[in-house]
Amino acid sequence: MIRPSTKKLSRLSQIAGSIGFRLTVTIGLIFFGLYDMPVSWAKGRVIKHALKSPEQGRESAGYYEGLIGTSDPAAGALEQSLVGQPTDWVHFADSGVSQLVTHDIVQFILSPNVSRSLFGKNFTTNSFRMRDRTVTLEKPANTVRVALLGASMDMGWGVATSDTYENRLEDWLNEQARARGDNRHFEILNFAVAAYSPTQRLATYRRSVRKFKPDFVIYATTLLDPRLTEIHLSDALSNNADLSGFDYLTSVVAEAGYDPAHLKRDARGKWTDKSKFKIWLEPKRDEINRIALSELAKDCRTDGVQLASVIIPRAGRNDLKHLRQEGVEMQLASAKSVGVTTWDLTDSFDQEDPSKLAVAVWDDHPNTRGHELIFQDLARHLMADPLGRTFGLTGHENPPVDQKPRDE
Repeated sequence: MIRPSTKKLSRLSQIAGSIGFRLTVTIGLIFFGLYDMPVSWAKGRVIKHALKSPEQGRESAGYYEGLIGTSDPAAGALEQSLVGQPTDWVHFADSGVSQLVTHDIVQFILSPNVSRSLFGKNFTTNSFRMRDRTVTLEKPANTVRVALLGASMDMGWGVATSDTYENRLEDWLNEQARARGDNRHFEILNFAVAAYSPTQRLATYRRSVRKFKPDFVIYATTLLDPRLTEIHLSDALSNNADLSGFDYLTSVVAEAGYDPAHLKRDARGKWTDKSKFKIWLEPKRDEINRIALSELAKDCRTDGVQLASVIIPRAGRNDLKHLRQEGVEMQLASAKSVGVTTWDLTDSFDQEDPSKLAVAVWDDHPNTRGHELIFQDLARHLMADPLGRTFGLTGHENPPVDQKPRDE
């Protein structure tokens, strides 16, 4: 019998140890909700949906910072190794579609005239840095113009530009107009940017949207908004960004006692007390978001622009009814308190397997089918709401025809 050398035995032991470590940690991630169990591991929804929400574990692990590319690179490599994430899967900040403007309130913006393939889908932006079709600054005659403010779900991360719910809705509105003999044209301009907090959306309205003279604004939210506000404000403070014009933020920073000029930093220039600031900020996040929406509502009233809010669902098990109910009720109450009509679309995915509506196992952005369902639900709300009259809708239009789900 040939015995393996000591070196080979050592190498085999290392491999076995590595596999065992990965398996142990992966099981731990599943147990604590950091990673969705692949459907093939558990037939049916009962086992999969019995697991608790992944939000708590994801927040502590820096999951959402990772989505925009601000997490520790070493942690990202470990995530790829454990979760099976392919090495060609890039975070938003590494995708080559955005630019940093760290001393500005918005922190980053989409690059203009992008045209590239991301995850096998066509990602494009126009000359005005919108994830959208070609538009003109001046509103064409006989045109009803709608502006969409939102984050990555609304920008359409992981789907083709033509497949975003916003572009589907635009096409449907124009089809309905032609069918009823309405000679107006409808444009929906997509100003959404991945990971934009409510404050970043408000800044976008003030700086960019107003120039396009919209008739209507759709303000898209998700239950991640408090987390996005936390990430945004802590990064803006760390980068000594200019917060002028946003008094509700400057007052929060002043109350926290963190002077951007005197933040303690490590050898890499990173703010060392960021985690402490986030813990302090947590109970204030919802109020910050409420004020941002209130400010947007005031701006829209001043401009004579109609405003409605929509709550967009996430794919996977994060927005299952029993997990989302409290957050949805809070957002509805907040919007009502500032006089903003809100359409709750979080049940858009309830009739289908949520695991089949995500871009990938490790990414809970809606895929092409998910955007189709969001569009259908949004169109139905427009038909049923008096605000739909802005679009010429009477409530008697043909509802959107359900398209055959496409392979993802």
